Amino acid sequence: MYFQFWIDIFIKAQSKEKTEQENQDEEIRIGVYTCYCGGNISDVVQCEKVAKALGSMDNVVVSRTDMSMCSNAGQALIEKDIKEKGVNRVVVGACAPSLHEQTFRGTVSRAGLNPYFYHHVGLREQDSWVHHNDHDAATEKAIRLMSSGLAKARYLSALDPIMLDAEKHALIIGGGIAGLRTALDVARRGLHATLIEKSPFLGGRVAQLEKVFPTGQNARDNLHALIKKVVAHPNITIFTQAELVAVKGYIGDFQVQITQQSRGVNDENAEAIMTACSQEVPDEFNYGLTYRKIIYRAYPGCFPNTPAVDWENYNGEPINLDGKSVVLKDQSKSFDLMVGAIVVATGFNPYEPRRGEYGYGLCPIR
Repeated sequence: MYFQFWIDIFIKAQSKEKTEQENQDEEIRIGVYTCYCGGNISDVVQCEKVAKALGSMDNVVVSRTDMSMCSNAGQALIEKDIKEKGVNRVVVGACAPSLHEQTFRGTVSRAGLNPYFYHHVGLREQDSWVHHNDHDAATEKAIRLMSSGLAKARYLSALDPIMLDAEKHALIIGGGIAGLRTALDVARRGLHATLIEKSPFLGGRVAQLEKVFPTGQNARDNLHALIKKVVAHPNITIFTQAELVAVKGYIGDFQVQITQQSRGVNDENAEAIMTACSQEVPDEFNYGLTYRKIIYRAYPGCFPNTPAVDWENYNGEPINLDGKSVVLKDQSKSFDLMVGAIVVATGFNPYEPRRGEYGYGLCPIR
């Protein structure tokens, strides 16, 4: 088995070397396509002049312009040139590659060309949008950018995508409405979902709302219905008072470490300890306008319903319970997970005006 492994490696290396040699021996036939981008480029860059200049360069067999190369008609032009003119390298000057690189890779693939025999030049963001006051200079820059693309295209090699096994497990960070919905959607597709929430309770900002726009439905009723589905789903595991403290790896194979604080109380003693507790802090659920105890529930009907200790604000003083001195202790724990994807759904903070804006911080609260 050991020898077979190295035999397979040798065969793959030989195959790759043969492919590279064939690429080197092949006549380079480049198709160049300068996009008007609906005027985003052509209103500044003289696209026809660019196409003409590029058409006279080495290895270029066709140089075209089009109002929208990413359209079905524009892509059809490229496919036709590959099939009929023997184009084996494609250079497209258009908008950002982040928008349409995959589009054009699909185009050349459909025409039977390796998708990596295509190179994208960003003429919009790198040229027309930053040189709109100097059309001649923008045109000259476009020619140079496209010429650089041609130079690279001559050295492109056929590549094959790397296939890796992926853990069928997603980590969702955040137990608000977005995190809850994500966990449910992931689980419904047959994957396992682990949801972690930094606070002791699920719901996030939506739990603080009365109604949702535009339906006017009760926000908390909608939230609780979603929580009920998430909690009941067998593919979802929930950890509250938990944080991601370490991560390594890559997409499909992340190794993460989670730390979870203890609630500090249980269903049997929570009510008595809350009653005996006297330490209070501003209640963030009510935007600091009221106070709550450091052993608390976020609001009536919250999930989980078991109260929790606010370890960040607990001063460590003993609580007198039926003549006994009780000191609360955080028995936190850490554990590792293997996940294939990580979704960050950490929510938002409401906008806080600067002091004096619309009287903020100056007008008395009534």
